[in-house]
Amino acid sequence: MAKDLHQKLVKAFDSFEASQTTSIMEAYHAHLYRIGETVLLQHKNQIITATLKGVNDEGLLMISDPEFPAFRHGEADWIW
Repeated sequence: MAKDLHQKLVKAFDSFEASQTTSIMEAYHAHLYRIGETVLLQHKNQIITATLKGVNDEGLLMISDPEFPAFRHGEADWIW
């Protein structure tokens, strides 16, 4: 059963086309909290004010700060 499920999942992933992946990312960004807005983040002991640009294909949070352009999950904290 697990082998059959694995084969079906692999087949489903292989059937994705670039346009489908793009539309998924567009839908994700359309609902991303505070995208295009100024946010405050804390990275280590530094406070960063930047515009939230989105999430890239690798899952990194992209911001407008040239010193810290992207973060992995958990690398920065939101400041509310």
